[in-house]
Amino acid sequence: MEHKNCTLTREQFNKLVRETLEKSFNEQSDYHSLFIGHLVDHPWLSRYLAKQALNNGDWDADKGRPAWWR
Repeated sequence: MEHKNCTLTREQFNKLVRETLEKSFNEQSDYHSLFIGHLVDHPWLSRYLAKQALNNGDWDADKGRPAWWR
């Protein structure tokens, strides 16, 4: 079976998440997580998360995981 990449721009992603969250809040949904696929397919999101982690005191950059993680 062929796999086709489905990537979104930052604007498309933001719109999709905003609309999904608005709908779920209006319907009192029980969403617990959001799966967006492979992060490598979203380079802008990958860069954003890396920058946020490096600027967060709860992130252990040497281990590549949260500081509280054992």
